[in-house]
Amino acid sequence: MIEEHIKKDALVRIYDKKQDLEDYSEEERFQICQGKIRRFASEAEIEILLEKNIEVNLQKNVCYIIYFFCGKKVFMCSCYYKSFYAEEEEHIMLLELVSPLEQVQRRMYQRVSCHAKILYWAIEKEQAIQYRKMAKLPEEAEEPESSVENSLVDIGGGGLRFTSRTFVPLDSFLFVRFEIMNGKKTEGVQTVGQVVYSMPHHSDKDCFEIRMKYIGLTEEERKQIIHFVFQLERDSISKR
Repeated sequence: MIEEHIKKDALVRIYDKKQDLEDYSEEERFQICQGKIRRFASEAEIEILLEKNIEVNLQKNVCYIIYFFCGKKVFMCSCYYKSFYAEEEEHIMLLELVSPLEQVQRRMYQRVSCHAKILYWAIEKEQAIQYRKMAKLPEEAEEPESSVENSLVDIGGGGLRFTSRTFVPLDSFLFVRFEIMNGKKTEGVQTVGQVVYSMPHHSDKDCFEIRMKYIGLTEEERKQIIHFVFQLERDSISKR
């Protein structure tokens, strides 16, 4: 039974194709929606409590892939969309699971929520590796977009997500800089990346959601970021 492996409130993500969950840009491209398990309606049906303001665009008779994130384990299976309804302020979706659960390797690129003001500079593709190697912008760089209007949403080993009042074109190259709390210390982070998603925010049409993947990272730098992300995740869990 699914309840032997998956617990209520487990995070779920739904895709229109199977993902290896290691490529940040591919994951964002094929993810449809996410939420958490609200209840087990039967041995083969589950209710998903969707994130607020999520629009449901799933179709009946189309097979989707659902991933369950349960602590250090991740499971996946195929599913069909059955129905959607709103109950007070909750948006709930009923899914039918149509294949056995399959445990998959937990992705390296786990992301955690991480709120901070973020600065970014638009740079040319040719400059990206240069700035990546310097780990800083030259002193003559122009002033960045106002940090008041740019907010970091989450960070992971493959990239990061932030919101901005200024539109950032898809495939742009950016140098970003922000500070976040790591335990009792403030950590300064700066890196270079390419924009893989840039769309109006679902709850604020005057705000844009930007998703960026890192470029030019060495394996050692990536390991450091992953370690940093896991430390943030552990700190977050310990505060709950």
